[in-house]
Amino acid sequence: MRPNPWFFVPVVVSFVLGGALGWMIAGVSCGSCPVSQSITGGLMGLAVAAGVGTVAVLGIRSVAEHREATEAGQPPPAPGCEVPED
Repeated sequence: MRPNPWFFVPVVVSFVLGGALGWMIAGVSCGSCPVSQSITGGLMGLAVAAGVGTVAVLGIRSVAEHREATEAGQPPPAPGCEVPED
């Protein structure tokens, strides 16, 4: 599977928006604390970007798995198919 550059767009956007949200929350609760605002904004941006990145990777892997099965002439994977039957 080749890298998809569109994967990074939602991750970068979520990092920026999460960082801005963290910056504003710290600004409201602290007043004018630029160091605290920067740390909170950075941590919040990283946390939000990690969550969006995780969902994006799972979605991309799911679509790739579906395509592989379809190209091989097999039925697409169904929910719960990763558990082997006894």
